[in-house]
Amino acid sequence: MVAAGVAKLTEAENLVKELKKKAAEQQNKLEEKQSKANAALDMISNTMKNANSHKEEMESLKSKTEEENKQLIKRYITNTNKFEQCMIFFAIYNTIH
Repeated sequence: MVAAGVAKLTEAENLVKELKKKAAEQQNKLEEKQSKANAALDMISNTMKNANSHKEEMESLKSKTEEENKQLIKRYITNTNKFEQCMIFFAIYNTIH
């Protein structure tokens, strides 16, 4: 009977060792997968930061472009007005001479 108890204890000890070994293997796999997941999250985070940075740059360029377009339109209108004034002046000059 004592031998049967010792055998059961030995069997239980071997089972515990096997379970610890499997748990350690699963822990290693989990750590590896967690590391890959963290790397993927870092990559996604960096991509989002870069996208936001590019978006801000594009919005800034858009604002600058719109301002430049407004300036060009103002210059065009000013030049057109000057041209019209010159044409009127020449028309008056031609009618006098």
